Amino acid sequence: MDFSVNTNLAALNAYNALAKANSLSAKAQFRLATSKKINSVADDTSGYNVGKKLESQTLAQKAQLSNVSSAKNYLATAETSLQQINDKLNQISAKYVDSRDALKDQASIAKDIRTLAGEIDSILKNTNINGRNLLAQSDGTALASNDTFNVGGEDFSVDFASETYLNAEALKIALHGGTTSDPGVASYVGGQTTIWVGSTPAGDIVVNSGAQQTSTIAVTFADGSSGSFNVTLDSGATMWDTIAATTSASGASGLVYVGGAWVGGVGNATVDTANGKNITSFTTTSGIDITTLFDITRTSSGGVATSGLLNADDATVLSEASDISPITNNVKSSLGRIGNLSQTLDSRNEYLTSALANNSATISNIFDADLAAEQLNATKYSIAGQLSTSILAQLNSAPQQLLSLFK
Repeated sequence: MDFSVNTNLAALNAYNALAKANSLSAKAQFRLATSKKINSVADDTSGYNVGKKLESQTLAQKAQLSNVSSAKNYLATAETSLQQINDKLNQISAKYVDSRDALKDQASIAKDIRTLAGEIDSILKNTNINGRNLLAQSDGTALASNDTFNVGGEDFSVDFASETYLNAEALKIALHGGTTSDPGVASYVGGQTTIWVGSTPAGDIVVNSGAQQTSTIAVTFADGSSGSFNVTLDSGATMWDTIAATTSASGASGLVYVGGAWVGGVGNATVDTANGKNITSFTTTSGIDITTLFDITRTSSGGVATSGLLNADDATVLSEASDISPITNNVKSSLGRIGNLSQTLDSRNEYLTSALANNSATISNIFDADLAAEQLNATKYSIAGQLSTSILAQLNSAPQQLLSLFK
């Protein structure tokens, strides 16, 4: 082996080995201290980015899981109140039946009904959680909007108190009196009508004489909205084909539709709301009077006046109690909606719980250190460092052996 005093290459190599052993030993010891194999982006850029995204997703899912619990409490509170209201409505119906016994005290029964109605009114107005009313406003009117919970990346609307289900306005009117709005209807079915285009047998209805004709249909809905559309009748076309094409072309598709009636043949005309709104008024405003021909004209009734179950007059109270099925059905519909919403929350809870477990396992696999392996590495590199130090000391003293040549 060549000796060089100016540059001791063997010692430098030993020094590099010592530095590497110390670095690896320190890294293994740091991983043991933190229990993580990725402590900085430099350790594993891809793994670090993926792991941090999963951590962010996990935090959001934990919050959503907490929201599920809150939503369940919300629904449970409302359900308890609605069950009480439903029970009291059933008692009112039973009281009315009891009042039909001539030997019973009508005044006492009316007083019992008033008491039950008052309790319903109180429950309706005062059911709340954390300051939020669940069934109605404090004055008994409908809630301004439905509360929502983020329980899976999207807003989950708890709409059981909406007009579609509970309809607090109708319940308030039943209790205090007032005028109920025209509820409208979802569909009409007209009578059979024979319609001929062009020449017709005697006694049949002539729609047109072969030329195209257009009628305008106006429609209003129970929520106060309205609209109109044109129906063009052509020889050999069907009412369904004609109106579908016309409403689509005018941008009013989904307003209403007419089907089942053949121009030039016999059939039942039907009118249905395709957007979920009940019709209160449906008339032909210009052109051939199609709605009259098919007997599907309707004008809004303007509503029905009622005195309410809390009226001071006993006879009025008993009269109002004779048929409370509309509001009873609303309460049952609201309870059914709560059941459906609860089922959805159970499903979301199951999904989020599973997703959290899977994410946690993936994050652990990315970040968590194998402590047994890291302990072995720490021991191995510590021993390697000690050996490198010893060898370095020996190699640093090697040049001194040259002095023996000058003795």
